Amino acid sequence: MKVKLIVSISAFVLTVFISFHSNVFLTSIKRGIFAFVIFYIFSSIIVKLLEREMILFNEQKNTNNPSNDLNNANDIAIETDDNKSYDLQDDFQPMKVEKLNNDEIDNMDPKMIASILRNLEDDNDKKQENA
Repeated sequence: MKVKLIVSISAFVLTVFISFHSNVFLTSIKRGIFAFVIFYIFSSIIVKLLEREMILFNEQKNTNNPSNDLNNANDIAIETDDNKSYDLQDDFQPMKVEKLNNDEIDNMDPKMIASILRNLEDDNDKKQENA
């Protein structure tokens, strides 16, 4: 309420002072009143929109709290065929990559080798950008 009045009174005073130089006093007051009303309406609309956005932001912040998501993800358990449950973190195993022999590389298509090398270069570029 205070902000709307301060903005509106400022618009009134500025309009009166600016228009007083080239207009009659009554015309300057009339234009100041118009400025007061228009700025009061605009500031009311802006305040209502900001209040609505703040309410939506607070609701979204409370429902999508990342710390809650992380806590819930660690508590997830998987049921196996033996009806034993275990945590997802205990089940992590690094990926095993098969190594190619020199004979396999010699027999590969050159286009295939080029595409593999390009993919590796792209991965290295991405890692360097993230570092």
